[in-house]
Amino acid sequence: MKKNPSLESASRGLRTALGALALLILLPVSSFATTFYVSSSGSDSNAGTQASPFLSITKAQSVASSGDTVLLRGGTYSSFTIAGSDSNYNFVHDITKSGITYAAFTGEIPIFNFSSITTAKRVAAFHIASGVSNVTFRGFQVTGVPVGTQKQSECFRIQGNAHFDRVTCHDNAANGFYFTSNGSGSCTNCDSYNNIGVGTSLGNTDGFGAHAGPVTFTGCRSWNNSDDGFDCISSSGQVVFDHCWAYDMRNGGDSNGFKVGGYGLTGPVANPMPSHIVRFCLSADNG
Repeated sequence: MKKNPSLESASRGLRTALGALALLILLPVSSFATTFYVSSSGSDSNAGTQASPFLSITKAQSVASSGDTVLLRGGTYSSFTIAGSDSNYNFVHDITKSGITYAAFTGEIPIFNFSSITTAKRVAAFHIASGVSNVTFRGFQVTGVPVGTQKQSECFRIQGNAHFDRVTCHDNAANGFYFTSNGSGSCTNCDSYNNIGVGTSLGNTDGFGAHAGPVTFTGCRSWNNSDDGFDCISSSGQVVFDHCWAYDMRNGGDSNGFKVGGYGLTGPVANPMPSHIVRFCLSADNG
């Protein structure tokens, strides 16, 4: 039978269109991810574009979805409102959405200074809520987090799942990175230093604390904090320390470089008990 050239061409066109539609359907959601921008000179009335950035992470989170990225322009951020609270804490930033990346704009260093925050309750500069997963923070600094007469404050209070890359916590009266409850995740090439508690919090202010689920610290550095460099007492999950170092913890607390394992006199003991790993790490001039 002689083929109809017009019919054959139409058939090929239909097959091509169907194939392209199938590929479009199979594309991951991340292919359609959106990038929002935050600047210390922005406004939460703006559109969140590079030319018209938001002022706050809180606003950016409210419009972002899983797979999106929030880029933080360089400069100092010091004007905040309290985003949430519980019976003990005020959460300056309450991270309640999964899958969002908060990262420094290429070549710039955002600095978040929390020295003006009220100490009516403990302060959590960033709270990653329980149930939140796969949130990433990259390339910025946190400083000035205060504490009142409470037991402690924290730069990052992680009760969900979060990953940190080149984030620095320095010159706070608060713990740097504090994984608690069901918190899990990782810190890679992060620094925590000059974090000195006041009064009661002097002996509770660590550079890095992992007291929950599995956490991995890789290439992280802790120095001149008022309690321990790294602390994973009472952890229910395995904690891995890989190529990390801690020194000069001599400010009135326990002053350990690495406090690895063990349980307090009151809390529950994990069953099964985790086996922590310390490899290629250095601890010096502590105690």
